[in-house]
Amino acid sequence: MVRMAMLALLPLVLANWTPPGDNIDRFSDTAEVTETTVDASDQDAAKSMAFGRFYVSKRDYLAAINRFRVVLTQYPASPYVEEALARLAESCLSLLSEVPPGTKLNREFLASEAQTAVAILDRKFPDSHLSIEVHAALRSAGLEPVENEKSWISRAFK
Repeated sequence: MVRMAMLALLPLVLANWTPPGDNIDRFSDTAEVTETTVDASDQDAAKSMAFGRFYVSKRDYLAAINRFRVVLTQYPASPYVEEALARLAESCLSLLSEVPPGTKLNREFLASEAQTAVAILDRKFPDSHLSIEVHAALRSAGLEPVENEKSWISRAFK
């Protein structure tokens, strides 16, 4: 009861006082708040990219693929998408070379994912400097960029 009475008197005593939470509503549409949110998501994408690069350096390609997937699915507007697509294709190709020749399903899947990543890289970033490197790696594996419409990569960029 006393708390309610004090809350009722605060606006009279303090001219600029607002109840808790009202400032969030009042300032939520400002550019500063939006800019901070974008910066935070770019930082999260950068962290995922850094982890992905680390996993590639340790030759843990499956973990790297999972990190690049996070960037592509959770942060599709980040500036790291171009690199994530290229590194994803490289990781798939590296993992493809480690899969024994008898495992047909895994080899086909990894090849398809690498081809799809490069095809989307070409479509989304036609003037990419990373595209040249990835195309060379894809050609050395005897593959060409072909987009698989059923792939999670294709669905992420529809």
